[in-house]
Amino acid sequence: MASSMNAGHPPAARVVVLRTGAPVDVVSERKGSFAAMFARGLRAGVSARGHGKGDGSGAIFDIDVGELDVTVHGADDPLPDTAAWHGVVMTGSPAYVGDDAPWMRWGARLLRHLIDVDVPYLGVCFGHQLLGVAVGADVGENPRGREMGTVDVTLTAAVDDEPLLRHLPPSFLAQVTHRDVVRAPGSRLQVFARAPHDPHHVIKAGRRQWGVQFHPEFDDETVRLYLEARHAAFDEARGDGAAAARLATVSA
Repeated sequence: MASSMNAGHPPAARVVVLRTGAPVDVVSERKGSFAAMFARGLRAGVSARGHGKGDGSGAIFDIDVGELDVTVHGADDPLPDTAAWHGVVMTGSPAYVGDDAPWMRWGARLLRHLIDVDVPYLGVCFGHQLLGVAVGADVGENPRGREMGTVDVTLTAAVDDEPLLRHLPPSFLAQVTHRDVVRAPGSRLQVFARAPHDPHHVIKAGRRQWGVQFHPEFDDETVRLYLEARHAAFDEARGDGAAAARLATVSA
């Protein structure tokens, strides 16, 4: 597993990015891999909260971001040792959960393990959908069609009982590009937000295992690049000119 850890760093939280695919080529060239985008965001978040200034208290002051490629695994491959993992992020993917590839079954097994041992988890786009698969939700192609661009995400009343989300405004803008969604959450998912095209946009399974259909690692430039790269697919789903119209509404 690739890692950014170097000797001499202060004590670090170990965060593992589970890679399930690559961005479109133009995004890879300009922004790097999904894992690279998450690593930048995670480190920026730690820095913004004032970590990195040791005070002798023994607290965690740094973050070590590792990477594991999910797509190389067979369904019955052994799971990794997660004892030293402080948190996990699963990326988006060009693959679809309905493909039910062997590596997806391995990934779902790993997610069930993370729930069982309570390792904090954030699944993004595909990682959000696979969390639903792992706990028996109905996940697949959105009957409303493909969604791309900037959308309004609206929190549900359930956030009142969830400290992690209470600081967020009642609605906020987010960047999306996806075809599949959690269509029905079933009995093991809590739903905390919706979007115009998707009523199950933020979910939780277990105590600290979360999924978000939007891409927190994307900025407005990234989603514009996606719309340009996939304009034919979006036009096919939404009608001629849909991608150009959506490009005009992209917002930071």
